Amino acid sequence: MIARAVKPLAVVLFATAVMYGQAATTMPATNSADVAGQIRQLQQALQAQQQQIQKQQDQIDTLQKKLREKEAAQRAVHPLSLGEVASTTPVLPAAAPSPAAEPQAGPMGQPTKPDAIELAEGKIKLNFVGYGSWGIYPETGYGPQFVTQTSYPGPGNDNFNSFDITRTYLNFLYIPNKHLTIRATPNLYITSDGSHTVRMKYAYAELNDLFEGSDAFKDDNIRLGMQMNPLVDWEEGLYGYRFVSLTPWNFLTLSSTQIGVSMNGPIKRNGKQYLDYQIGAFNNGSFHDVEKSSGKQGMARLSFYPFGASSKYDGLGLTGFVDYGTANIYPNTPTYPMARVAALAHYTSKHNGASLAFEYDWGRNAFDAKHLFSSGTTPSGADAYLASLAGTLLNPGVTMDTKQRGYDFFGHVNIPNSKFGFFGMFQNFQPNTLVGKDPFDFNHVVAGVAYKVNGHLRFAFDNQDILYTHSQFTFTAADSGGVYAGPDVANAVPKNTKALFVNMELTF
Repeated sequence: MIARAVKPLAVVLFATAVMYGQAATTMPATNSADVAGQIRQLQQALQAQQQQIQKQQDQIDTLQKKLREKEAAQRAVHPLSLGEVASTTPVLPAAAPSPAAEPQAGPMGQPTKPDAIELAEGKIKLNFVGYGSWGIYPETGYGPQFVTQTSYPGPGNDNFNSFDITRTYLNFLYIPNKHLTIRATPNLYITSDGSHTVRMKYAYAELNDLFEGSDAFKDDNIRLGMQMNPLVDWEEGLYGYRFVSLTPWNFLTLSSTQIGVSMNGPIKRNGKQYLDYQIGAFNNGSFHDVEKSSGKQGMARLSFYPFGASSKYDGLGLTGFVDYGTANIYPNTPTYPMARVAALAHYTSKHNGASLAFEYDWGRNAFDAKHLFSSGTTPSGADAYLASLAGTLLNPGVTMDTKQRGYDFFGHVNIPNSKFGFFGMFQNFQPNTLVGKDPFDFNHVVAGVAYKVNGHLRFAFDNQDILYTHSQFTFTAADSGGVYAGPDVANAVPKNTKALFVNMELTF
């Protein structure tokens, strides 16, 4: 940019020098004082031009710094939508080398850091996302895991504590041209025996500019491969604190990643976004399951912004999500349908980024005993009856449907002129509404304060609880609504779990 600014100035100065040279040969000689005065004027003009250029470069550097911090913050909140970043970054054809490949001069004449690695055929972008935490559990009971790749023991292990790495991504983004983006994201993964290994989290091709002639659909794209599903990734961006806790359906059963094909993007009018959508067909199994079923599941999300929005998280929005498929079972085994529905009303302030959302959830055969005890500890020994009862009441099958229902509030607010912010989530969930009095109904509560060190690093200090809704009681067949016909079960309500966390998010 400096080079482009300096070249016209050099031409002007050269032309001025030539004109003065010609004048010197055609005009009568002037006294030395006049010549010295003209030289001083030229020197002062040149110095003023240099100061102006330096001032403009300082402004450019400041804007670039703010842009990098904004992009880092966006990756922190929504690190999975790198394809969207790529689709808004035009790449010149290989036959015409991009001027961006030339290092730009910083305020001290040193080259600034480029935002991508330029190649003969396109460019490469790299992005790192890492989450870690230290948690202590003043009360240990049973329930779903609070966040991915964490576990805690059952009752009798109060004050258990652990350091955990809950996400480590290294995103590789290859953009051969503006029409295609290829993404590969390996993820550090902890196996059931505690070993650390690597598996693919995302691997897809994104076809961009398919509708570049349309003002309404010009930013839309098609993705093929291992990709984010329509709800979880979008909702993580709305929530803003995925490094602390999972979004509602993701906390319950819905994986963030599926293998399939989808179409997504905004629908705009006069530069404003009124609709945002993603619709796709995916395997019934998640990205880490072997696909067994012959059918596939369909997922769709549609977000409506009645007053228009500058982005998919701006202002008032109404969002609906539906997921319909079957259990991931081989075709020679009878299967059964699975469905999830979410309806949200949400608002995000464009002034300070504060947000608030309400969500209603409904499911069919979308939750079972293994999800209830996904923290890693299944009731055994003296508590084995809980596992048996949960299997009877919650596990769907060919001859038995289960129905789920829940509601959620979540949001965050930033303290003005401060690096601190508050966030929270309340989730009420009924694993099977067909049970008259289900001892496994629970609330999931998250509340905390966050501190943003800079655009790359955030910390959060928070409390997270799983609190079972009913007081302790003896479960009988009459309580089941016809679902259970076995003997009475004393102490049918599991013990609550309460935890305190220090969470960290690091992004580059």
